[in-house]
Amino acid sequence: MPKMYISRLATLGCLYVCVQVSSAQICQQQVGGSYTYSAIGAGASSAGTSTGTGTGTGTSSTTSPFTTSEVGTLLGGLSGTAPFATPGTLFFDGSGNIRATLTPQGGLTTAVGTYTLNPDCTISVTLTDAFGSNKTSVNLQGIVSSNGSEIDLVMFQGVSGTGTGTGTGTGTPTTSSPNALNGSNVLITLVRPLSTFCNVSNLVGPYALIGTGSKTANTIATGSGAGSSQLGTPFYFLARVQFDGNGKIVTQPGGQSQLPVNVIQPAVSSSPLGFLQFTGTYTINNDCTGTITLNNGTGTGTGTGTGTGTGTGTGTGTDTSSSALTLSFVLTQPMMQFNGGSPVVAGSTKPGIQFSMSNSSQSLIGNGRPQ
Repeated sequence: MPKMYISRLATLGCLYVCVQVSSAQICQQQVGGSYTYSAIGAGASSAGTSTGTGTGTGTSSTTSPFTTSEVGTLLGGLSGTAPFATPGTLFFDGSGNIRATLTPQGGLTTAVGTYTLNPDCTISVTLTDAFGSNKTSVNLQGIVSSNGSEIDLVMFQGVSGTGTGTGTGTGTPTTSSPNALNGSNVLITLVRPLSTFCNVSNLVGPYALIGTGSKTANTIATGSGAGSSQLGTPFYFLARVQFDGNGKIVTQPGGQSQLPVNVIQPAVSSSPLGFLQFTGTYTINNDCTGTITLNNGTGTGTGTGTGTGTGTGTGTGTDTSSSALTLSFVLTQPMMQFNGGSPVVAGSTKPGIQFSMSNSSQSLIGNGRPQ
């Protein structure tokens, strides 16, 4: 074989290997530093399961609970079967190790896991609650994007595990099947935090909250060995909030939009879509995580009534149908704003919000954007 041809093959082979190595090096350089996360889990679906009756003997063991730290709460949700939503902060050291603090207020970090970044910028993560006695590990898989400023992790589901013991009975054995291809009932989105220290003053002014969620309902089948299944109904969430910078969400006077003073806008006294405006409170931890509690408020209404005599009158009443909605969130890097095609100076940009919520009947995830 001609030496020139061999040399070209060697060069091509080196180029291929170098590209692969270069890709891996670029990805490893991208992942590093502090990330705040918002995790949401829909809970383990019981669809496709059935149970029978029987008697038998076996052994049982008790597993210690996870701690109330952020990573402990996350692992408890990932290992459980109920819907959950929780925020937190993890530190990637750039060398394959993950660390976390015991409280959102900061302090010394402790090793809580490891990660492996692959040449194609996919990533594998293993987390353990290092703050307690339950050392059960959870494995996650995901993708790195936006030049390392975002990591999205999921937990792919497989067949259920097996226990110990023997017994006899009637009915169909319990079975389970994996989710659809690349399907996960958990999503953890990690983003670079707004800063290394946050407080309620980081949120000021009007924001739009947009989310998508699912409401669950149980259906029960009948018959020997029959089980139950969960059905999810999707829904979308839209709200407008006004942060006062001191931990309260207030109603904006007049319902006016925050347009530049040189932009002509109609003079309206109230918003025709006032039901989209919420009041409430919010808290922000040092690590840029927090909670938002939204109320649909109370209002007054007018009506017509009759008495024992003649004539009619009008009166006011209070709408007491208010309900609270609590969202967990993390503050993300400020978004560049534009004014007439020109970017606004960096000092006037506001952080983004990444929120989630879950309970026994519904789960919700979404984003908040400054108006």
